[in-house]
Amino acid sequence: MTGAEIERSAEDREMFYHLLYSTATVIFGGAVLFKYFRNELRLGVRSILALVVVFVAEPVCHFAVGGDTGLIVLIVWYIITYLALPANHLPIGDRAILITGCDSGLGLALAQYFDQRGFQVFAGCLHKGGPAEVELSASSSERLTTLQMDVTKEDQIKDALNIVTQKLQGKGLWGLINNAEDCGA
Repeated sequence: MTGAEIERSAEDREMFYHLLYSTATVIFGGAVLFKYFRNELRLGVRSILALVVVFVAEPVCHFAVGGDTGLIVLIVWYIITYLALPANHLPIGDRAILITGCDSGLGLALAQYFDQRGFQVFAGCLHKGGPAEVELSASSSERLTTLQMDVTKEDQIKDALNIVTQKLQGKGLWGLINNAEDCGA
């Protein structure tokens, strides 16, 4: 191998590592942005400091440590930092919420919002088969259950209670949002 070939090989290897380090940083940055846009990341001093340290870590790992070892250290650092970023929400687990008045407006929006966040949602709709009930059924996950529920009719409240009790299998509701317009007062 000539001197020029060795030099070219070293340049290719260096370019390859530049690409690997940059790719790791772009993937980490994308994951953080995805978490932020899904409203799962609380931006504060701690999270901003962690992100600054991470982006300083790339050149340190790349140029000071270098090679495979530096790349492994960088990726492990990114993973630890990502897992340590402060969350913006309560852990949801298997929490369930009952929302009345989901036929339009706030109730409909809340049912969709909590479903998207991973809650088990029971959406009380005044009109079974109405436009809102159809929209909720079509656009939501399997965690959302629509209920016909006129809060002024005791039989519909009892039917809704039976469905909720059966689906929760002994677990209680975590939240109740009474958004119905007419509370029978």
